[in-house]
Order: sequence, then structure tokens, then C-alpha cells
Amino acid sequence: MTTTRVYIYGSCVTRDGVDFWEQYGLELVGYTARQSLISVGQPARRDLFETSQIASSFQRRMAEADIAGNVGDQLVAKADGYDLVLWDLTDERLGVVEVPEGGVVSRVVPYEKGIYRGEGRLGVPTRLGDAAHSRRWREAASRFVERLNEAGVADRIVVNATPWAEHDESGAVLSSGVPAPKIFNDLMVDYYGYLRSLGLRVADVDASRAIARADHKWGLAPFHYVDDTYRASIESALSAAGLKLSPDHPTPKEDQ
Repeated sequence: MTTTRVYIYGSCVTRDGVDFWEQYGLELVGYTARQSLISVGQPARRDLFETSQIASSFQRRMAEADIAGNVGDQLVAKADGYDLVLWDLTDERLGVVEVPEGGVVSRVVPYEKGIYRGEGRLGVPTRLGDAAHSRRWREAASRFVERLNEAGVADRIVVNATPWAEHDESGAVLSSGVPAPKIFNDLMVDYYGYLRSLGLRVADVDASRAIARADHKWGLAPFHYVDDTYRASIESALSAAGLKLSPDHPTPKEDQ
């Protein structure tokens, strides 16, 4: 079976499924997380941030990439190194903030907790659900896709639209979170629709298969799933990309 090299732009929604990738012929070759699309191409000054305050080396690298707003640069520069980009929008959940000295950073990184060392204070957040977030995100999406089209790689993107789980495997309802799962899922409808209008492929997963795992290694959350959800997500993405679902499943084209 041919191996497909995959770059992830997104979150644990996609990354935690990597444990199942080998049987689908997928290989992880790059990963950018904790970077809102709004911050892409809107770099802040690196010297204004003391990222050494971040204990996790992974989180520190992601913060530095977010400050640089560089996922677009990475996808263009590394175009020869991947066959497929899986992109999920979970890291849009907290929105973004303006840096007084210029640039935008993502709120999934707690820059306000001793990391940002500029003269002023980080700006008022632009939150998911705000009209301003939708407007700015659409503008950013148009720029992002245009650039990737110019580089000849936009057709390698598949958007992982796995919904947040609204209950765990016992049936217990997950109503908390920022935002709450149902609110996030409802908001994403328009975001996914806009990406479709830009010509991107969006891989949907039925909400009935989006189930949270109570004993997930990262804890209970609407984006920490049972194994079946990850499999559903992978198979939907591969179907959208026109790739084999597994060694024993032909592509949709071959099945016709």
C-alpha cells in the first residue's frame, strides 16, 4: 500500500487520530497547532514574547509559530514534503487578540500570563461567534486559499469537519466548554460552507459518531473522542481526498 504523507494544520481533533493512521497508509510529516487562521500572515514581533516561560517544548514551538503567523509559509516551503493537508478548526474556539505593537496572536495560547512583555496590554479579544471574527476569518481564508492556489497546493487540503461531541460514551451530556459543543458546531456550519465556496473539500462526520471518551488520555472534552470517532474522521477525510479508506476498502471511484 502506498504511503500518503500528511501535514496537519489544526488540533488534537486530527492529531489524536494519528494512532490509527498506519493501517490507512498515512504518515505524519508536519504539524502546526494553536494558530488561528486570522493570525496567519499577521506576525507580531518575536522579541515582545518570552516563550521560555512555556514549559512544554511542543507548546513553545507552536506559540513561536503563532507569533510568526507562519503556517502559510510552511505549507508553501514544504510543498514537496507532503501529499495531503488535514485542517481542522478547533483552535479557532477562543478567537484572537491584537498585539499593540502590531500583529495578531491566537487566544489558545495564554500570552497574557507572563509571555507577552510589550509596553501595553494585549487588545480586546475577537471571539468566535462575534461578527468581527466571522468577517476577519473569511478575509483570512480567502487570502490563505489564494496563496495556496498560487503555490499549487490548495487542492491537497481536506478540511476535517468532525463535530464536537455533545455526549460521552455513557450518554452523559457535555454542556460546558468555551464555547459549548452545540454552539461551536452551529457556528462551524457557516465556516465550513465558506471553505467549500473557496473550492476546498470538507470531510463531514455524522454527529451520531462524535462521542467523547471519559477516560481519554488528555481528559474529558468535546474534542477528545472514542476510537470510532477517529476512524470515522479518517475515513471521511480519505474519501474526500479520493484515497483508499483502508487496505480492504476500495476508493469510491473503484467502487463505481
